[in-house]
Amino acid sequence: IKRLERETGDTEVILEGAGGAVRPTPSPDGKYLAYIRRVDFKTSLYLYNLANGEHTELYADLDRDMQETWAIHGVYPNLAFTPDNQAILFWAGGKINKLRLADKKVEQIPFQVDSEKQIQQTVRHQQQLDTPAVDVKMLRFVQASPDSKTIVYSALGHLYQVSAKGGTPKRLT
Repeated sequence: IKRLERETGDTEVILEGAGGAVRPTPSPDGKYLAYIRRVDFKTSLYLYNLANGEHTELYADLDRDMQETWAIHGVYPNLAFTPDNQAILFWAGGKINKLRLADKKVEQIPFQVDSEKQIQQTVRHQQQLDTPAVDVKMLRFVQASPDSKTIVYSALGHLYQVSAKGGTPKRLT
């Protein structure tokens, strides 16, 4: 996790090391930074004191983060400090939790979602898969012969050869 000084453009490394650090979340008073870190095979919630550099593990039973996967929405759900800086709200085990910083006591925040969904018809397009010819849009690994008279390339999983002047390609494989 890095900090960007917007006036100078300089960056400073705040957190680094094995296991990564994700979802940096500053406290409203600017004194702390909550973040998620992987330690061995365990994903944990940490608190970093920006004044003295102290790291404190707050909660060690988070669900595994998604650092190895395609995490288009981030590698762990967001977390937040309460406005009074006294607690952190986070997700774990399918629940929303509140951790009091003073004693690390965790309580679940009950919630219920009432929702109605309308299922739409699937959009389907007819595909013509048995056509004898395919309009190739991309040639791969194009190479000219040493005398520059012949071009060899890969397309649709096969090698082709064609005169450098043009003409009909001949399939080689």
